[in-house]
Formats: sequence, C-alpha cells, structure tokens
Amino acid sequence: MFAFDHQARLCVWNNEAARITGYTASEMIGNPEAMELLCPDPDYRKRMLDLYKNKGDFYRNWEWQLVAKDGEVKDIAFSNISQSHPVEGWANWGVGIDLTSLKEAERKLHERVKELTCLYKLSVRANRPNLDLDEFLQDVVEIIPPAWYYPETTCARIVFKEKIFQSEAFAVSPWRLSSDLSVRGQKVGLIEIYDKEQHQPMAEGSFLFEERLLIDEISLQVSRTISHVLAKQDLRLLDELTAKTEELEQFAHTISHDLNTPLAAIAGFAELLNDRLAKGDLGQAHICAERISEITGRMEHRINELLKLAKIGKIIEPTDEVDFGEIIDEAINALAQRLSDSCIKVTKDKTFPKVLGDRERLLEVIENLLDNAIKYIGQQPNQVEIGCRSEPGQTVFFVKDNGIGVREKHFDTIFELFKRLDKYSNGNGAGLAIIKRIIEAHGGRVWVESEGLGKGSCFCFTLGHVFSD
Repeated sequence: MFAFDHQARLCVWNNEAARITGYTASEMIGNPEAMELLCPDPDYRKRMLDLYKNKGDFYRNWEWQLVAKDGEVKDIAFSNISQSHPVEGWANWGVGIDLTSLKEAERKLHERVKELTCLYKLSVRANRPNLDLDEFLQDVVEIIPPAWYYPETTCARIVFKEKIFQSEAFAVSPWRLSSDLSVRGQKVGLIEIYDKEQHQPMAEGSFLFEERLLIDEISLQVSRTISHVLAKQDLRLLDELTAKTEELEQFAHTISHDLNTPLAAIAGFAELLNDRLAKGDLGQAHICAERISEITGRMEHRINELLKLAKIGKIIEPTDEVDFGEIIDEAINALAQRLSDSCIKVTKDKTFPKVLGDRERLLEVIENLLDNAIKYIGQQPNQVEIGCRSEPGQTVFFVKDNGIGVREKHFDTIFELFKRLDKYSNGNGAGLAIIKRIIEAHGGRVWVESEGLGKGSCFCFTLGHVFSD
C-alpha cells in the first residue's frame, strides 16, 4: 500500500511495499527523491508522470516498472482508491499488485510458443513432397531468428558441405551459438546463430539456456531431414541403376538375337558363293554376293540405330526455348509427300506452348510419330490429329491416328527396342524406342492409348518444362 501527501511525497509505505522493492519505510516516507529511486531512468519517469497528469487519480491496474534496491525490475499494477475511500491528510492512496512473477511466466510462455512455432514450421517444411534440400535449408535460416529472444538482432547461417545458406541481413558477430549437422555419424555441416548486439549476460553468453536446447533440437531435425533426403536419393539412384542394368541386359539380348540371324544368313550365302564360284556358276555367285551386300546393309542400319539409341541420353541438351508449333509444322512439311501418297489428312491445334528442349530431337519425335502413322494406316480414310491438352500439373502432347490400333497387352512392349507387332510392316522396331529415350531425356514420359485393333492409336507424351502462356 502507498499514500502521497499534499506535497506529493510518500506518507505511507507498508511492509509489503518494502519487501517487494527492498526500500524501507524510513528510506521512502518524506523522501523528495523517492521517485528517482524507484524509476531511475529519467525518460521513463517523465513519460509515466506525464501520463499521471492526464489520468489524474482515476486509474485501475496501471502497470509500472519499478527498479528495486538490488536492481531487479519489478512489474507493479497500481490502483488509486482515494476517490472512493478518502483519508484525511492523504492526497491520494492506493494499492499495488506485484506482477513480476506473472510477467516472467508470460515471457517464458511466449518464448516457448515461439520455439514450438519454429519447430512446427520446420516440421511442415521437412514433410513437403518432393523436398528440395537447398530450398529447405534456406527456409530453415529464415525460420530461426523469430524464435530467439532478440529476433530483431538475430541472424542465422547453415553451412552444408560446400554450400552456405544465410538469413536476411546476416552478419558475423562475437556473440554466437552453433550446433553440428551430422548424417550417418559424420559431420556434414553446422548451424550458426549470431546476435549482432551484446545484451545482458545470460546462461549462454548473450543467449538463453533454452536457446541452446532449441538450436540443438533444430540441428537434430535438420540432420534427420538431410538423412531422409539423401536416403531417397540413394534409393532413386539404386532404382535407376537396376533399370539401367535390366535395360543393358535387354540391349545385349536384342543385339544377340537381331544380329545373329543376319550373320547366319551371311554365312550361308558365303558358303553358297564359294560353292558357285568353284563350279563356275558366276550368275548364281553374283546373286549370292548381292544378297550378302543387302543383308550387310540392313545390319549396318540396325547397328547405327543401336548406337543412336545409346547416345541419345548423352547428346540431348534440353536448354533451348522451343516453339512446339513450329516443330510440328516443320515435321509435317518434311513428310508432306509421303503423307500425300498415303492419302493421310493431318489436322492440328491452332496454338501450342513453348517448351524447354533440344529442338532437333523434339523434331525427330514428331517425325517418327508421323512416320509410324504412315506405316500403320488402316482401310478407312486416313486421318492424323496433332494437339495438346491440359491436365492437372502437366501438358499432354499427342499424335492421334485412325490406323490399325494397338491391343492393350502391347501398350508397353511397343516401346521396346526392335519390337514389331506387325511383321509385314516395313519398320525396324527402333522408332518408338528412340522416341521413348528422347522424351525421358527431356524429363517426360510417353505412352499409347487405343481401344484395340482397328480403332486407331493416340501416342501421348509430356515434357519436363512447358512454358505457360
């Protein structure tokens, strides 16, 4: 309890006031400098006294910060009750409630909420699908400063392998906290927290003990996320290696199968050639030589197709902005005579998006698909439609014909190397395999849609980067 006389000096200072502030009644009552003792900061004291002049004696739970004798700051809520309970000789009087413990509890609760918010945001970002590790680490350094006691002067940095991620307005200072990032038992980097200004000493220099616990927990969560991402990358590489191994086995089998047959034929004709030459039958010998030359030419063509297919993934550089409509026009013009000879009418969409890709290889895709439509035309008036459609998250390009169609059981096998479903066609079975390799090298995929034999085919594909209009 406190009371002021008409000279604005304390005239009452009870035992509880003395206990809270450390100043005894004899030190405060009648002391003209009592306010200087309780509010030593002149700016704060002037501001509060100016507010008092405006409030007058009508205030309830008005919070002041008083400095106790030992220097500790006390939060006190004052209420003036002299208007309702006047006392003779007292200008005003009232009671004060010590809120220091409550304020400290509120502060600690606020800090814990900030810390939990930080960890929650970290968890949300760590569980994003298709997580990009660089984006994640940059997010982390931006999430950290608001969780610290002095967010306006706090900055963060993550060093991961040879990369550095920094929060906005980052600066190195003498006041630093750090925690290592470890993956599979090996140190791979660290998280650093800097305070750009020196503050009152705390448990960890300029930092709270809870902030030491927080940075260690952040480091643990980030390390786990890095481990998870690297493990997924390892699994993806393992899957790719397995797929490449299977592809290599298929490749070797294909070479063995498709080259052994013409080699056997060459051996047979060579033996027959020797026999005819021995008998002086030059006419038959000439025929054998022509057959050997013809088979050798087919073998050379097939080997070139194999080499071409093997090189596609290496030589494609999908870095150009390509107008897909121009590619389609060029492909149609290149095959115009064959399309006309086959009585095929080609229609196409009016507009196509631009894509990121290797122009020559994408042109090869459209030419091969048109060539495929020419080879497998049906009996009805022949039509080919080229277009694109928007689907959730992707743009699908397609070349649709009304030719002989494809059975569902062959939807995958037709993209295998040298796989021919129609033994009477003049194709060699490499075209669709080449298309598949080109599209995959562009980050897309290719597939066929058909309702069955005689119902036509629609070859569809996506690309890794399509520019929006």
